Amino acid sequence: MATSVTDNAKTGAAEALRDDALLQSQEFIQHLLRSDVEWCRRHVSSDFMFIGPKLGQYAASFEGLSSIMVPFRKKGAASATEEEYSVVASGGSVCSVVGRFLTFTPSDAQDIFAQWYRVTFVWKRASDGVRLQHLHMSTPEKGDGDTADLPVRTGTETYRYIKSLMKIGSARKNISLYGVDGTVHWMHPSQVIYLEANRKRT
Repeated sequence: MATSVTDNAKTGAAEALRDDALLQSQEFIQHLLRSDVEWCRRHVSSDFMFIGPKLGQYAASFEGLSSIMVPFRKKGAASATEEEYSVVASGGSVCSVVGRFLTFTPSDAQDIFAQWYRVTFVWKRASDGVRLQHLHMSTPEKGDGDTADLPVRTGTETYRYIKSLMKIGSARKNISLYGVDGTVHWMHPSQVIYLEANRKRT
C-alpha cells in the first residue's frame, strides 16, 4: 500500500512538472518577444545557458539571452502565433520541451518582420515552480544545407506577412495619384506593384 501511494505521488509530481514546463515555455516566449527582461530574469535558474539563432549568440548567463531582445525591441513588441510545444523528456526534477512559433511585428511598426523560430527548453524544478536552465533558439533552414538561401527564406515569411496586411486593408478607400501632366489617377493601394524614383519625382 505504501509503495502504491509513493508511486502515485511520483506520477503526480512528474505530471505537474510536465504541465508547468509546457505552460512556462509558452509564457517565456511571449515575454521574450515583448522584451520583458525582468520577467524573464525571474524565471531562469542561476546556472542558465542560452544559445541563439545568430553567430555569437551563446552565453552561460542571462545576459546572453537579453541580446536577442534588442532586435525585437527596435522593431516594436512582437507577437507569436502558430505555437506548438511538446515535452520530449522528463525525469526526476528536469523536463525538456521543444517547439516552434511564427513571430511578427505589429502592423503599424516601422519595420515589418516575420520569422519562424524553433526552440528547445530545459526546465528544472525549484521550490516555487520551475526555472529555465537552458534555452536554444534557431531559425529553420530550407534546402540542402546551403545557408545562402536563409535570407531568402526570411524574406519569404515577411512577404507573406505583408500580403496578409494588404488583405486586411483591402476595404480601405482608393488613393489619388497625380501624374506629371496634372492627371489624377484613382487606384486601390493593393494595385500598386512598385514605386520608382526619378530625382525628386516618384
